[in-house]
Amino acid sequence: MKNPVVEALRALQVLDREIWDLRRRRAERPRVLEVKRADVANRKGAHAARLEAKKSLDKEADRMDLELKSAEGQIQKLQLALNQAKTNKEYTVLKNEIGSKKAEVSQFEDKVLAAMQKSEAAAAEVRGLEAEAKRAGGELQALDKEVAGEVGKIEAQLRDLEAKRAEKSKGLEPEALARYDRILEGRGGQALAAVVDGACQGCGKNLTPQEENALLAGHGLVICRACTRILYTPEGA
Repeated sequence: MKNPVVEALRALQVLDREIWDLRRRRAERPRVLEVKRADVANRKGAHAARLEAKKSLDKEADRMDLELKSAEGQIQKLQLALNQAKTNKEYTVLKNEIGSKKAEVSQFEDKVLAAMQKSEAAAAEVRGLEAEAKRAGGELQALDKEVAGEVGKIEAQLRDLEAKRAEKSKGLEPEALARYDRILEGRGGQALAAVVDGACQGCGKNLTPQEENALLAGHGLVICRACTRILYTPEGA
């Protein structure tokens, strides 16, 4: 014999499953934005870090260039002194100093060239990282708009379903509805469980003969001793 209260709760459960699913989707959908925001932040961070590294490389290249110019200036002074040398000894000393300075200049030129090449490579990386950050930022804006639209639709569906639920709840006994709602909340949106072959399909617990008789008689609410769900006999059972 079917229990009218349980049958009414089963009808309510159909609506509640939809409501719980929509609420879950409403909560989960914005989380994709958190992932995308983290991606954008990481890309911006990588761009900023590489930009700072490039600035350091530029400073190093400028420092080496100054040292190169300084060494070249010293060669010019030595060359002038060489041209004015009065003795062979002075000439030889100045000639050796000029040779040594030219070797330094050659080394500085190599270092400046290497520093400039590193700076140019870093500049290319900075441009690439900046483009990636901008692209990710654009994707975030588009995704934000998409998610907002989806959440808006979900909320409209929820309002419709919750209105239907309120209407269906009107004829239910307040005590039975309150108990159902508590179980619904505690069991993640599934307050009822079918009994098949003498076992609760919510948790697998076997019913006692007394519980099976009470369920078949359709008197009162039969509650599973293990999972506390309201039990019912499915059609054809």
